[in-house]
Amino acid sequence: MLVTAPIHEDGVMMLRKEGVEVRVHDQSRPYSKEELIRELQDVDGVIAGGEDFDEEVIEASKRLKVISRHGVGYDNVNVDAASRAGVLVTITPFALSESVAETAIGLMLSVARKLTNADRLVREKMWTESYAGASKFMGVELARKRLGIVGLGRIGAHVAKRALAFDMEVTYHDVIRNELLEQLMKIEFVAFDDLLAKSDFVSIHAPLTQATKGLIGEKELKKMKRTSFLINTSRGQLVDQKALVRALKEKWIAGAALDVFEVEPIVPSDPILGLDNAVLTPHIGSATMEARNRMSREAASNVLTVLRGQQPRNTVNAKTKPR
Repeated sequence: MLVTAPIHEDGVMMLRKEGVEVRVHDQSRPYSKEELIRELQDVDGVIAGGEDFDEEVIEASKRLKVISRHGVGYDNVNVDAASRAGVLVTITPFALSESVAETAIGLMLSVARKLTNADRLVREKMWTESYAGASKFMGVELARKRLGIVGLGRIGAHVAKRALAFDMEVTYHDVIRNELLEQLMKIEFVAFDDLLAKSDFVSIHAPLTQATKGLIGEKELKKMKRTSFLINTSRGQLVDQKALVRALKEKWIAGAALDVFEVEPIVPSDPILGLDNAVLTPHIGSATMEARNRMSREAASNVLTVLRGQQPRNTVNAKTKPR
C-alpha cells in the first residue's frame, strides 16, 4: 500500500491495524512519473495526492486495485483508463466541505474589506499612511448583498448556510436543481446569466469536467457587475485566468479571491500576483486539522473496503468490474 504524500496519522494507523503494509512518501517533492510507476509495481492500493495518474501509469501498475484520492477532485486521474484496467477510483467527498466553505467565506470577507492589503501595509510599518489614507481601504459589507453560488453540491450548500448567517441573499445555479434545499434554506435557483449579472459575489463550487473547463471567461466576466467579486475555491481551470487578470486590471469587476489557479504552483511571473484587487491563497481550502483527519480516515476506509472485495460508496467509476 502506497501513500504518495504525508497524510494525517489516523488514516495510516487505520490501515496498519488491519494488517496492511503502508509505505508513505514523505519527501518534499512529488514523485516523477517514472518514480510513481516504479513505486506502484508492488502495491494493491494507493492513497493519491495530486500526482498525474494517466493511462501509462495505470496500465503499468498491474497489481493496483484502487486509487483512493485524498480529496474530492479527481481530474488528475484518467478514470476511463482506470475503468478499463479494473481499478476503482474513490474520493473523500464528506471530509472537507466545512473547511472549504469556511475558506470561501473568509476569502469573501478578505477581498470585500481589503484585509490582506491592510495587513501588508501595517507589516511594512506604514500605519500612519494607512490611517491617513483610510479611504483606499474602504470596503463593503457582506450583509444584504447578493451571493450567487455556482454549483450547489456539498460545499456549495455549506457556503449558502454560512452566507445566510451573514444576512446575505443567496441564489444559485446548478445543472441539477435542489428544490428541497431551496425551501429549507430560503434560497433561489436562477439562470446562470442572471446569477452573473445580479450577484455582488459569485462563488464557484462546481467540479472540473470537460463541460465546466473555462466556465468563467471574458464573456461571463463582462456580464458581472463592476462592483462584484469573484471567489474560486474549486478548481483553477474553471476560470480563464488571463481574462480574469484583464477584468481586474480594467475594473470589469471590483475584485477576486482565489484559492486555486490554472497552473499550480503559480509561476512567479504570473501578472495576477501584482494586482491589489486580488486575494490569493495557495490551495489551502481543506487545510484544517479536522478536515485532514477526516480525509485520511475516509481515504483509508475506501482502500480497506476495496481490499475486502467490496465497493465504497464514494466510488467514481462504480460500474467498473474490479480486478
